[in-house]
Amino acid sequence: MKQIDTILLFSNPFGYGPTTTLLHIAEELSKRTCVKLVAVGKDGGLCKEIFHPSEHPEIKWCDVDERNFDKVKTFISQYPNSAVISILNRFCIQAASELRVPNALVDFLAWFWEKPANEYRLTDLYFINSLGEHVPQINTHAFDIPVILGPIPQRKKTEEKIILINIGGSQNPLVEGIPTNYLTLFSEIINRLHFGKATVFIAGGKTATDFVKVRVQDTTYKIGSLPHEQFLKIHAQAHRFISLSGTNATFMSFALGVPSIFLFPQLLAHWKLSLILERSKIPTVLMWEHFYPIDDKTYHLSEKDLVPFTESLSAKTLTKPQIMTKIVSRIQNWIDTPFSTSNQNKFIEKIGVNGEETMISTLIKQWGIPRKQ
Repeated sequence: MKQIDTILLFSNPFGYGPTTTLLHIAEELSKRTCVKLVAVGKDGGLCKEIFHPSEHPEIKWCDVDERNFDKVKTFISQYPNSAVISILNRFCIQAASELRVPNALVDFLAWFWEKPANEYRLTDLYFINSLGEHVPQINTHAFDIPVILGPIPQRKKTEEKIILINIGGSQNPLVEGIPTNYLTLFSEIINRLHFGKATVFIAGGKTATDFVKVRVQDTTYKIGSLPHEQFLKIHAQAHRFISLSGTNATFMSFALGVPSIFLFPQLLAHWKLSLILERSKIPTVLMWEHFYPIDDKTYHLSEKDLVPFTESLSAKTLTKPQIMTKIVSRIQNWIDTPFSTSNQNKFIEKIGVNGEETMISTLIKQWGIPRKQ
């Protein structure tokens, strides 16, 4: 194998998870190795919005459509001594495989797939999060590692009450636009909740938070897209975390020990993780099943088909005053009443953290990456 001098990192614009995972891996590589780091994604896309290139001068940003196979393959071919790290991006794995470029795939949704993408079989090194669930065995070079969260900040609960609300990226490349019915329902719920004298942050992707901002009535709420480091700082101070059940946000909240409340699932991955959280006796998970009969076939829909379904449920809920009252009452009770985080703690202890350290140690060994002295 040639000496690797550059690592190309590709994520995927499915919410915040893939790109925040990319950041944690890049930070660990920067700390422990001497390779050049290049993050690849489309200018104007969600990946770059989350990445904030100005916040990470040690990582070069290159404007390439990360979901265009031909453009990705051409870009990789320009780096003869490179390796590729993919975070849920099948296009760069196929391209790297065809070019015989060393590659590794991070699949933090391995627990979720019924049928993983065929390209995942091609990867040289397959890093997965099983969360203790049964995972299809599709690659003989698989490593089940702890979750990748990056450095976990110190918990700093302030006297001033802080409520952090997270709606994630609320974007999916398989579906055009943002889920307007879901975000309208979310805004209406926020308008009916009472947060007292707390400072309230509502964070997420720019397009989604712009939509919410004009619909939330309280103008004192701080609403917008936050750099990852700022989001983490607020998260570590929060008295309550109210969020979609995205993997990174959920597990960071558990690692911090912040009492966490989970909103209705928006995507299928949210839905399946919420079901796992319910089975793990996390008491503060809001489920569509609590209010509507849900056919088992729903859990086997594609992400593309699931979003229109949750959009229809959101629109329906807005027309049901009694259901709206029950939803708001349940969340308000979780905000006002102290509840135990012991099952959150047990869950994060079971799956483990600092997966980026395990992963980079493996890459150094497998690829012979030069270490920093």
